[in-house]
Amino acid sequence: MIDPASHAAGKGITELKAAGIDVEVGLLQPDAAKLTAPFVKLTTAGTPYVHAKWAMTLDGRIASRTGASRWISNNRSRQIVHALRGRMDAILVGSGTVRTDDPLLTARPPGPRIPTRIIFDSRAALSTDSQLVRTIDEAPVMIVASVSAPRDNIRRLTDAGVEVVQVPPETGLADQAGSGLDRPDSQMLLRELGRRQMTNILIEGGGGLFGSFFDRRLVDELHLFIAPKIVGGMQAVSPVCGVGLAEIPEQAQIDEPVVELLDGDVYIHGPLTHSLPPMITETTETGSP
Repeated sequence: MIDPASHAAGKGITELKAAGIDVEVGLLQPDAAKLTAPFVKLTTAGTPYVHAKWAMTLDGRIASRTGASRWISNNRSRQIVHALRGRMDAILVGSGTVRTDDPLLTARPPGPRIPTRIIFDSRAALSTDSQLVRTIDEAPVMIVASVSAPRDNIRRLTDAGVEVVQVPPETGLADQAGSGLDRPDSQMLLRELGRRQMTNILIEGGGGLFGSFFDRRLVDELHLFIAPKIVGGMQAVSPVCGVGLAEIPEQAQIDEPVVELLDGDVYIHGPLTHSLPPMITETTETGSP
C-alpha cells in the first residue's frame, strides 16, 4: 500500500521503480487496510485508533444492581484482555469505574507496551489511596479533568505524581444524555493523545464514557466478551449509556466480526464499519499500478 503520510507522498515507490524494481499496489487490499488502520488513522486524522472492550452477561449487564461485576468473564477471557492491554498506548476509564472497582488497569503479565492509565474525572477527585496512585511507579496515570476542577484537587494529585490534563466540557449530545456539563470533551482528548503519538487506546468503561464515545462515532474497534450468566434487574448496569441511536441499525456494525469460544465465554471482536479507511491505490507520482 502507499504510505498515507504526507511527507512520503509515494516517494518510496518512485525510488523503487527508478531502480528498476516492479511495484504493485493493492495486493490483499482489505487485509492491508485492517492491518494498518491504527497507523493510518494517527497519520491522517491525528488521533489514536480507539478500541472499546467490555464483558457482559447474556442479558446485557456489566454489573448487578449492587454494582458487583467480579467476575463476569472467565479466566481465559481475562487473559485475552491482559494481552490486549499489553499492546495499548493508553487505557481509559471513567471515575465511576475507579470508585467502584479500584482497578489497577495494568497488563499482567506485562506486554510490549506500558499503557498510560487515563481516568475521566471532571473534578480531579481521584483518591491518592487508590491502586492507580499507589502503583504510579509501574505505569503513568493521567487525570482528564474539566477546566473548573478544584485547584486543591489538582495540586494534591500532581504532588503524588499524577498528570492532570484539563479539557473543556462536552456540549450537545452530552447535555441530551444528562451526563452533566462538566464531562471533558472526548474528541479534544483524542487530539491531545494523537499529538503525543499514541496509536492504540483502549476504553474499558463505564457506561457514560462508552456512551460519549459511541454517540460521537469515536470507537474504531470492539472487543466484547459475553458470559453464559444472567443477572436481571431493572437497576442492573448496561454497558453503553449516552443518547444512543433512535432506531435499530439495518446493517451489522462490525465489519466481518470474529467470534471465538473461550471455555464457555463468547468473544466477538472486529473493526466497526465506519472506521476502515479507504485504500490508497494510486498517487500522482506513481500512477495506477
